[in-house]
Amino acid sequence: MKKLLLLSVLLIFACSSDDSDSSNSSGNSINPPAWIQGLWLYEGDTYGYEFRADDFCWYVPTGQLNYTCFKSQLELFSYDSSATQNSTENSYQLTITLSSYEYHYEFQKISADSMTCIGCIYGEDLVLIKQWKNCS
Repeated sequence: MKKLLLLSVLLIFACSSDDSDSSNSSGNSINPPAWIQGLWLYEGDTYGYEFRADDFCWYVPTGQLNYTCFKSQLELFSYDSSATQNSTENSYQLTITLSSYEYHYEFQKISADSMTCIGCIYGEDLVLIKQWKNCS
């Protein structure tokens, strides 16, 4: 009887689900939510971020090399790297660890075409404007 009770308790916890609209993941892959995918530039500027279905990139137009993407870095340093994500329908948090370096980003949706980057540059909250949606 005790075994049956213990098994029942384990099944309840194993089969329970979280009804919130959030998603958490950890590992070596980056999977931004659909609402954030595309190119976002800081308001009034020419640099920002591109969110792809499986990658996160810094976008800095400096001639031929415009992107620095993290997917390849995570693959290159797979033995000592990780990506941790938390997303909802209005926010996305991403922490990337590459060896001893940690990059933390937090984005808060304002509208379909604008969002705030929380503390991204010198600790300031800055607005990003969506330039185009990622088609992949």
